[in-house]
Amino acid sequence: MKDENLVEYTNVGAFKLKIYYLKSAKSTVEIIRDFQVRVRKKMLNDFSGIKIYRDDFKVRPYGDDGAFYDWIDLSKRVQSSPAAASHEKGNWRVSPNQLIGSVSISRITNPKLEDTANREGMSINSEYNAFVKLLEGIIAKFEYDRQYPLREYAAWKNEKEKAHEDRRQKIYEQVMKEQADKEEREKLKKNDDSSEADTKDKQEKKGEDYTKDDLKDVIYSIGKKKDYEMTVNQLLMVLSSAGVMAQTFAHEISRIATNLGSRGQHLKESINLLLDYKPYIGDEDFNPYDMLEELSSTDILLSEWVNLIMDCVNKENFHTQEVFINEFLVHIVEKWSTLLARKHIRIEDINCSEDIKLSLPIVDLHLLLNNFLLNSAYFLEECEGERIIKFKVYKEGQKIYLDMENNGPELAKENLQNPDIVLDATVSSKFGGTGLGLWVARESVERNDGRLQVIPISSGFMLRAYWKS
Repeated sequence: MKDENLVEYTNVGAFKLKIYYLKSAKSTVEIIRDFQVRVRKKMLNDFSGIKIYRDDFKVRPYGDDGAFYDWIDLSKRVQSSPAAASHEKGNWRVSPNQLIGSVSISRITNPKLEDTANREGMSINSEYNAFVKLLEGIIAKFEYDRQYPLREYAAWKNEKEKAHEDRRQKIYEQVMKEQADKEEREKLKKNDDSSEADTKDKQEKKGEDYTKDDLKDVIYSIGKKKDYEMTVNQLLMVLSSAGVMAQTFAHEISRIATNLGSRGQHLKESINLLLDYKPYIGDEDFNPYDMLEELSSTDILLSEWVNLIMDCVNKENFHTQEVFINEFLVHIVEKWSTLLARKHIRIEDINCSEDIKLSLPIVDLHLLLNNFLLNSAYFLEECEGERIIKFKVYKEGQKIYLDMENNGPELAKENLQNPDIVLDATVSSKFGGTGLGLWVARESVERNDGRLQVIPISSGFMLRAYWKS
């Protein structure tokens, strides 16, 4: 307190403050003693709050439930500085529901802390305000005393953890480098049968004894898995953000799609008026009608693409419902028709009975089919002749099958032994591809008790999804 402000506190007489701090939840800090949460919560529920006693008689309503429960305004202090006790810079503040306490005063030593005329509390005067400020100062001292050791402990622990993490990272980087070099050497010697036989003999001799190389293999595989999961999570966050943005601006985006589909026609009408509906006479390089035709074609393509995206993020599509597969396939094909026509891709007649249905969120069917069609549109560009996509839906026993096929490039030879590897995230044969598309397709099937498989065929690429009927 500044010297010039001490005068206001001289009129406050002697008082006695007792406070007990009780946490209501178990702490993650190891140095804090454990306690029974249920008993602690009941105690705080029954007794929390700081009461006032004058000459051993309780002054109501201070510390009782209601407006005067937090009469020292501890909640405001928490709101202004909500830092944890272990925070390195922020100041920890105690909440009113974490304290059980009492303040004892006397009429003799504090005559100016008097009751109001209606006996519903004490008069709000300069002495009362100074009294509350003194209590705040005492509580602030308690807060500092509690935070100091916890802050020091947290700093010490963080320093230890950082040193451990730095060491672990160095080991990890060294192992990753050595294993990458080892993989490269093994690729160069993969046809060396004698070397493989020698390695096998060594493995049989050593039995359960693990070598340094074995341990490195394990660390390397763990590291690769960690990198894989991090990459997938980052990509999912990006896609999730894109989906949220699409939903947030759904109305505006839909309006843009409508404008894209019609602005070419409006421009053409404006040019007709300017030319008095007469044919264009002039340099063909500047023929506005040719430019409009190309513009309209691009606008329609963009409009269809935006509509396709907005169709997926419709909120109603996230609820589980009965879906007739044939009807849904017809809907998807119609949405994609303009986009696929631009790439000269044809979808053959859908082979599906009209009574086959599934119970699942429509968005998952969107994810499956849209990702297959996107994948097909990319790889079918390599085809010189006809570009064809086929859908076939059928029942066998207690399962419903959906075969999706295109006549694009065949599965790469290195994947024939394990064709489903192309469904893993980060595995992609596209230049700059993430590999997330087919992984999302697989996830959309598996979360509905189904399975997605890659079926090797001699002339093209095929996915088979199946669910329990």
